[in-house]
Amino acid sequence: MWLYYLDSLFYSLMIGAGESYFPAYSLRLGHTPLQASLVATVPVCLGGLFQIIVPKLMYRFTSLRTWCVLGAFLQAMCFVSLIYFHPHLAKHHEFLILIVTFYWIFNLAVSPGWSTLIAEQIPTEKINHFFNLRGMFGHIGVVIGLVYAGFAIQYDWKPGFVPEIFLTIFLVSALARLVSTYLLSLYKDSHKHQTQAAKQQSSLDLKQFEDYPNLKRTTFYFSLFKLSVYVSAGYFSPYMLDELRFTYTEFMLVLASAYIGRIIFSNFYNQFRTKLTVNSILFFSSLGISCIPFIWTQLHTFKHIFMLEIFTGIFWGAFELSFFLIIFNRVPSTLQRYYMSYYNFYHYLGIGIGTAIGLILFRYVQIDYSVYFLVFSASSAFRLLSMIFFPRLKAHMPAQKVNPSFFRTLGIRPDSVENRPIFSVIEKMRKEIRNKIKIKPSVEKD
Repeated sequence: MWLYYLDSLFYSLMIGAGESYFPAYSLRLGHTPLQASLVATVPVCLGGLFQIIVPKLMYRFTSLRTWCVLGAFLQAMCFVSLIYFHPHLAKHHEFLILIVTFYWIFNLAVSPGWSTLIAEQIPTEKINHFFNLRGMFGHIGVVIGLVYAGFAIQYDWKPGFVPEIFLTIFLVSALARLVSTYLLSLYKDSHKHQTQAAKQQSSLDLKQFEDYPNLKRTTFYFSLFKLSVYVSAGYFSPYMLDELRFTYTEFMLVLASAYIGRIIFSNFYNQFRTKLTVNSILFFSSLGISCIPFIWTQLHTFKHIFMLEIFTGIFWGAFELSFFLIIFNRVPSTLQRYYMSYYNFYHYLGIGIGTAIGLILFRYVQIDYSVYFLVFSASSAFRLLSMIFFPRLKAHMPAQKVNPSFFRTLGIRPDSVENRPIFSVIEKMRKEIRNKIKIKPSVEKD
């Protein structure tokens, strides 16, 4: 088991030390706040849309382990590319976006293969214990990475030039991912991704969901809400570092506080779940997330923003879990993996549209007050308006006792944490969990 725990530790260390500081690195290269915001958003969108063809590409590999190892290695090479091309990135902002885009392509491409390997190698009776411990190692890795990079930049920085410490941090991130890659190469191999069922799931056919209008409405809501989030998602880092002039230590602590909030929710969720329904968790978390950007415009001190971000993490933890529970209950088991391709298509399309709206507001709308106030207020307004399409589910599903650690952290944001549910593991436990909680799946075709 230590093989999997250490893999999680070093992978998460890369997330905390490397990916979290891409926008900060862009600013230190001398790029504008708008350009730094694009580094935080455009690569996520492009990398996500690329995932539409990932199942087909993965099917061509006879070894699932080889697919994962290759993707992880190429992801590490993205950090090497940042180091090698560092002298040219200050004048070529688009090249930085290109490198970060490849980083996200490989990051997202590894996830489905990795989750399949894990599902096959961990006995069902040990899955909860395994993911609790794996989640703990992941949390430790992210926090160590965030703290190391934040303090390193703060105490090495000198005005007037890009500190070489950024290159050191990227080297540490590359080495952490290479260690994780080596540990991945020790996993037992799998060939189940080449079954006929997997082949059928390698193509995205949107028409097959026409018989599930409730599912379509739920997907539309989540995608529209994500669109609203990404109107402002890329501007929080420039706002802190360029507008509020936070130190890198303060910036690091704000990033960490949102992640800590999510950990708090994960640990305390099962204590109050019996009093809540999934509908209420989704509604109140959506409402809380909607208010966050506007509240940012009213707070200007580190202490207040730090506290606000803890609540941000709690709200996002609740939002992600409600998404998982709705999909767990509403999507037929035979369509769950297929549904993620369907969902990701609209999810990343929403991210792209939201990024474009934020760019237009930030770049082209002329106002007499702070442009950050405009973008953050607009994002809050879009989020609240999107709640008009809140999915009114017929059945008020109970907030079941499931493991909030069934998520894989992909990125850290001041306004959120990018996570993905590990559906291969969920499929394995689906029947057992339903038997324990005595709930039948609610698949509606009305």
